[in-house]
Amino acid sequence: MTKPDQRDIAGELRGANEELEAAKLLLKNHLFAQAVSSAYYAVYHAARAALWSREKNAKTHRGIAQLFGEEFIRTGELEALYANILTGHRERREMADYDPVDFQISSVRAESVVTEAQQFVEKIKDLLGKV
Repeated sequence: MTKPDQRDIAGELRGANEELEAAKLLLKNHLFAQAVSSAYYAVYHAARAALWSREKNAKTHRGIAQLFGEEFIRTGELEALYANILTGHRERREMADYDPVDFQISSVRAESVVTEAQQFVEKIKDLLGKV
């Protein structure tokens, strides 16, 4: 793995912002499963930015969640809520993307997922001092 620099962190935060905006647009257009998927990717990119700030990375989505827990939750730097958002959103995204026939989500729950993603992204920006 190459050593990350500020461009890597900024790129991940840009990706988080773009996915979050996409999730909001998808939600507004009643595309709830797609909004859930984009909300997860907003969280994923924010988590990667946080890990890059510690010169950490993982090759898998589960690996990102595991490292995020080790670096930020177990240390007490962030509340367990943020690990739960990362893991829960990943699971919903997998269902939305890979089992669209059986995946059902209400507009209220989809809105909650997008709101949680926004909360996660904002928390990571605060943590990194990049508001």
